[in-house]
Amino acid sequence: MLSAVLAPVYRSEALASLERPASGALLAWAVFELCRTEARWRRVARAVALGGVAIALVGLVEASGAPLVGGWIAVLHDGPIPIGDVPRITSTLSHPNEAAMLLELSLPLLVAWAWTAPQPWRTPLSMAVPGVLLGIVLTFSRAGVAAALAALTVMAGVSSRCQERGYVRPLATAALIVPLALVWASQADPGLNRRLTAGVDEASPGQPSRIEFWTAALDMLRDRPLLGVGPDNFRWQFVSYSGVAENNLGIHAHDQYVEALADTGILGLLSLAWLLARLVRHASDGVRLATTSAEWPWRAALLASLSAWLLHALLDDFERFWPTSVAFWLIAGLSLRACAAGSAVEQPEDQSDDRDHHEQDQDARRTGQRGAAPAAAAEAHHAAIVRPRLTLFKLPVGTASAAPAGMPEDVQHDRIQRLQADGASIMEVLPEDEYEREHLAGALNLPLHELTRAAADRVLGGDRARPVVVYCQDVE
Repeated sequence: MLSAVLAPVYRSEALASLERPASGALLAWAVFELCRTEARWRRVARAVALGGVAIALVGLVEASGAPLVGGWIAVLHDGPIPIGDVPRITSTLSHPNEAAMLLELSLPLLVAWAWTAPQPWRTPLSMAVPGVLLGIVLTFSRAGVAAALAALTVMAGVSSRCQERGYVRPLATAALIVPLALVWASQADPGLNRRLTAGVDEASPGQPSRIEFWTAALDMLRDRPLLGVGPDNFRWQFVSYSGVAENNLGIHAHDQYVEALADTGILGLLSLAWLLARLVRHASDGVRLATTSAEWPWRAALLASLSAWLLHALLDDFERFWPTSVAFWLIAGLSLRACAAGSAVEQPEDQSDDRDHHEQDQDARRTGQRGAAPAAAAEAHHAAIVRPRLTLFKLPVGTASAAPAGMPEDVQHDRIQRLQADGASIMEVLPEDEYEREHLAGALNLPLHELTRAAADRVLGGDRARPVVVYCQDVE
């Protein structure tokens, strides 16, 4: 804001450009507030993944040369953007690089969905992953290809860390699409190799080289080091600093960090670095705090998407384009919510209590008990396990959807959500390993005595070899 107010020229344009980051921040906040349940959160994440699949599908049909789709897409574009004689797919976007960015942001979410989906859906989702990768390659965005491979590397790294190395081989197999597609395209146009290996100092027929853009940006920084020339003013000032006659509408620094320096100076770049570092930290914390096999793939996907954005931003600037800006802020909102505590739907305490009493009455009818006996038995059970209102669910290791005996799966999830709404913590107890218990207690900031072997024995009923998932309210 300060950089826009103090912009030396084009002040009104600089102020107007703040609409994009302000709208993006509001979008991230809306996602954070609305996705309070796991179900809502996953619906939004799946919608982003499906959007990437749709973009890739349209792009692949475009690459096939189908006249019907080609004519429809041509209405959206000013003209084709080829490399040599090979057309670059743009799908429904205005530029191939935009398509590449959206595809690489959605790719990790698609992978996570394929890993966690029920068996009937796992195969088609897994088959869509190579299709999205092929779409990225056919944009012929070098930064896009590198960012997509980096995202898959992050997913593979988290898989290994979570002792799920079985996922690494399918990722490596899918990544083979990249060299195979590049070899095929090189055979179609021998000049493609020269374009893909061209340096950043080489200009294309349509615009100057990246070196010229970066040199102009550094000249602007030298003139106004603290606050820059004003948000979005790089494109207005480029001609005067470079001497190259270019239309301002197509001008950007081809590096988000360099453009941030030119537009908002050192203070603006530091602010951007702080924001991105916080997002990455939240995404990393989300991976670290994941407790089940249904959680960590989605959280790893968000970290991978952010990593892809940060890498691609070294050679392009997408904040100024609405489609990519919206996708980025969606990912940001999902990352913040994934790491936030108490992400379930907030419900009144009396409703939760009523449901608990209703379930206790049902248990009483099955066992022949009546009246207040079930409530008294429940209170005695909770008091025996240290914390008040301690609710226990015995599940197989890494299986979040398994229901305990006698409790339907939907009822289990409903109770878990209600407990989370009351400020519950989620933990996995390994009663045989004292070091694991101590590490877990430190990670959750809980007293170690709450994870004692005696409490675990009560939970397991003597079956100490089987881990359990414990949901407890954080009250003293």
